[in-house]
Amino acid sequence: MTVESRCRRRAGPPAPGRRRCRRQRLLASAALAVSAVGLPGPSSSVFAEPLLRQADVRIVLSSPTSCEVTAVFSIDDADPPGIEHRIRAPRGVEVDLLAAGNVPVDSRDVRRQGATLSYVVPSGESPRQTYELRYRVSHATDWAYHCPIWLPAVPTDGRSRDVRLQVDLPPDAVPSGGSLPALTWSDGRGSTTIGHLPSFVRVPFSIRGQAPAPVRDLSSTMDAVAIVVLASASLAFFWRRRWSRGRGKEGM
Repeated sequence: MTVESRCRRRAGPPAPGRRRCRRQRLLASAALAVSAVGLPGPSSSVFAEPLLRQADVRIVLSSPTSCEVTAVFSIDDADPPGIEHRIRAPRGVEVDLLAAGNVPVDSRDVRRQGATLSYVVPSGESPRQTYELRYRVSHATDWAYHCPIWLPAVPTDGRSRDVRLQVDLPPDAVPSGGSLPALTWSDGRGSTTIGHLPSFVRVPFSIRGQAPAPVRDLSSTMDAVAIVVLASASLAFFWRRRWSRGRGKEGM
């Protein structure tokens, strides 16, 4: 109920009540004036969050265990001092960040955090930052046909499909199927446009005259993880149920 409506409901209040209503109106008007003048509107940059507007990632698979990547990102309202990027690099995966834009990257600026690497691209004064990262990856055969992607720690809007992926295979190579994400192929080049930036691309292929590298079966891995999660949840449920029953008996 507003101050005005409360005061109107008081039919013929005594003098102290009228003074109280007048004082409440003045305070409400002052608060409204301060909020209108002193606070920024919804379109102000104070409320703006960093957003990944576009991404163009071009991957060259030079072998089943190596790739070279050129990624161009466009980000709105980047926070100072920069935009953090992360890439998954567990044991056996080597990532060499070659350049950010036209500037070579000092390896000391790349920090390891567990199984991931982190690098911060300095942000400028423009509302939209567009920049390029170039890097190469080599890894063990356990991760054959995988190529990880440096991910800016910025979300997409979830609606537009402005993430473009392009994958080039080695000469005389043909896709073997089962790529993640799904690609449209033409003469050894696969491409797609999606709404999010994946953490990696997986593109099995075969080369005439060469034996294929062993491929990690993702479906079997996901099934195993699902079984472990289900078993753990079941054990937790039964343990909690037994514990609750024991507590109930103690309270009787």
